[in-house]
Amino acid sequence: KADTSDKKISKDDLEYKWVVLRGDSDRIKITKPCADSTEVVISWHDRRPIHPGSEMESNRVDIGLFIKRKESIHWSSPAFFSITHPDNQKRIYDDDGKILSIEYSADNYTDPRIDTPAQWTDTYKYDDKTGEILGWSRLHKGKEPELFTAEGLLVLEKESDGSPKLTTGVTYFHEEIRKGVYRIRQKKDELQFYELR
Repeated sequence: KADTSDKKISKDDLEYKWVVLRGDSDRIKITKPCADSTEVVISWHDRRPIHPGSEMESNRVDIGLFIKRKESIHWSSPAFFSITHPDNQKRIYDDDGKILSIEYSADNYTDPRIDTPAQWTDTYKYDDKTGEILGWSRLHKGKEPELFTAEGLLVLEKESDGSPKLTTGVTYFHEEIRKGVYRIRQKKDELQFYELR
């Protein structure tokens, strides 16, 4: 939000310009770009060339905000709004933007201070009528799938109709598998919950 605390400057005297400096502008929505308060919605970005024909690729999105007084011809230096989409995730969305699956992998390096790799795939399930999320299944290589509720509880037992009967929480932690190399692990909590019907 612009600082208009200087009594000599009114927000009505300012002009704002938001510019996508890196990223797919078709996947970025900026509402009220000329107001002093703006909403920015950024859809998932896979790795892509930083500009057409470049051999350098990035998952990063950079947006610049330029401001000037309306009577001036000179724009300010930009304020940068930058995010990165972790390169160790492969995501699939439907046409309405709902997440269908996330494959977590250590194949592509991501700074562990940004996102520590896991080694599983989550596939999401939705109610056919309401579209509300019901939960997801988690597949570890070589293991039976695990089921989770929409609240993130691990399903230990199911009713005859497949709905959760007994659940528990899950704790996630970092494990150093070798010097300087980390993975996200999960373990079941001791406390268990019976679902009320």
